[in-house]
Amino acid sequence: LPRALSTRSHFAFWKAFFDDLGIAARLGTADTRRSVELGAAHSGPDFCLPLKAAVGQTVDLLRGETGAPVFLPFMLTDEPSPGLSQSRFCPYVETLPSLVQAALGHNGFDLSRLVSPMIDFRRPDEENARSIASALTPVLKVGWKDVSRALARGREARRRREEALAASGQRALEGLRRKGEAAVVIIGHPYSALDEELNKGVPRTIAQAGLAVVPMEGLSFDPSRLRGELQNLFWASGPRLLSAV
Repeated sequence: LPRALSTRSHFAFWKAFFDDLGIAARLGTADTRRSVELGAAHSGPDFCLPLKAAVGQTVDLLRGETGAPVFLPFMLTDEPSPGLSQSRFCPYVETLPSLVQAALGHNGFDLSRLVSPMIDFRRPDEENARSIASALTPVLKVGWKDVSRALARGREARRRREEALAASGQRALEGLRRKGEAAVVIIGHPYSALDEELNKGVPRTIAQAGLAVVPMEGLSFDPSRLRGELQNLFWASGPRLLSAV
């Protein structure tokens, strides 16, 4: 899996999913600077920096000697939240496999190694399971019911991870309150805010100045805090960003 974009927030999901199917899931390189350089060399100037990193991650994985398949799904929507009308991903995330194929198709890469099912978490598990089972056919013969079970395992793993992060953040904030100390919450997309290269070391700089730093993931996501037009934001990330504020 490329270590970029939605994988940053969904790796716990996909790790549990593939574990359930008996497939070893591995992330791409942690060297984001190298990924950005590779991505810039193989993509257009209109690509944002996180997208360049995703393209570079894919280039690096396709150049790997193992010949392992690269899981690069079309991520259309995230899990819906109560009271919110939309949960779509950024268009670049939604169309990443097509963008990668267009960027790399004439550069000698074996694009048959890409496994790119259509994922729409608003739809019933059976629909996503059939899409994934079909895309996995060159790698693993698996029935959609087994994939549906694995999706449930992945969803539970993601829920546990988010709850653990929120609990850890709450403990940290409560400790700071007791000591009368201030903290800075880093609000942003996980694929940029939590990456040392893409965040340009801002969290580290704040910490070195003597302030505690808490990532947005350390706060519980509470969609009930949003009212009116804020319940109709198009992007799945928007409500999470505003809930943290």
